[in-house]
Amino acid sequence: MIPLRQVLAACCLPLAAGAAPGVSTSGSLIATWSDNLSHSGQAVDRREAEVISASGIFSQRFPLGRDDALITGGMASVTACPRYDGLDAITAGAQLELRQKFGLGAFAPVVSLHTEVDATAFRESARNG
Repeated sequence: MIPLRQVLAACCLPLAAGAAPGVSTSGSLIATWSDNLSHSGQAVDRREAEVISASGIFSQRFPLGRDDALITGGMASVTACPRYDGLDAITAGAQLELRQKFGLGAFAPVVSLHTEVDATAFRESARNG
């Protein structure tokens, strides 16, 4: 099981970046109960457990000109399943977007080029089968 201290640290880092001007942040902490964690069709194979997830994201917009902007951001999330250690996961990622707006107002067309990369690590040593 991933310690609670690591869960909170991983998800609060992106939110700490919100102290800078022009940075938008959001975070969530979710606790759920799954009555069919294994997604099995047979009742005998079903496994139930609680799942706790915490996540944080941030982004910052850098104007490049009157109509152009560069948007950067990142995210981190942690999922912990106390009953089954092999389902614990940590995810981190980054995004980059180049945006150009043609005109003024809410209905002006926008062209954007967006790319992002994410990596997820599981506790493989606790998995079997």
